[in-house]
Amino acid sequence: MMKSFKINRNTGMGFAICASLLISACQSDQSEPTSPIYLGSGGKAGEVTDTSAVVLARLTSADSQDKNLLIPGTEGQARIIYSTDAEFKSSKTTNWFDAVEYTDYAAQITLSDLAPKTRQYYKVEMRADENSKTFTSGRKSFKTAPAADDDAAVHFQITTGNTYDVSPSYLTMVEQDPDFRALWHAPQPAVFRCQESCQLRRPNHRV
Repeated sequence: MMKSFKINRNTGMGFAICASLLISACQSDQSEPTSPIYLGSGGKAGEVTDTSAVVLARLTSADSQDKNLLIPGTEGQARIIYSTDAEFKSSKTTNWFDAVEYTDYAAQITLSDLAPKTRQYYKVEMRADENSKTFTSGRKSFKTAPAADDDAAVHFQITTGNTYDVSPSYLTMVEQDPDFRALWHAPQPAVFRCQESCQLRRPNHRV
């Protein structure tokens, strides 16, 4: 099921998310052979306020589910390149953060000092360690909330029932171009497609 809402708020949105899976690899200056690192569980931006957001990057050794409908994780490091320009002509880059087994191979990276009510584009750079090749995800994006004193209209969507084949609904959701989407996943494998060809395919994962 899918519903869209339009509301007015005078406080910042506390949460936004866009899940994505567009993987591209780019090689660093290192020449040693390195197994590819993927963002197989998708890029997720959450806890979005008017000036900040937290990007969760889960590093994986595959870009799709295995026969058990799982996406195997892998340890490594991740950082975020982000910009308000879709072509990244002017961008910022975070420090490297570790992704280890204890955190389910995920790094949570905070982006701060963002402009309110603005679309932020980002890519995730991934590597096994500082001596390894760097791989870069495809472009993803999210939109920051309006400022707390800005009584702006906010258009968002809430989805559930993603274990069913309701792909046509996703096309409608993309056309509506909401400010953010909130996804609720049942404890079964699910596939969600959204703007910029993103997918969330991690089973039993609530966002």
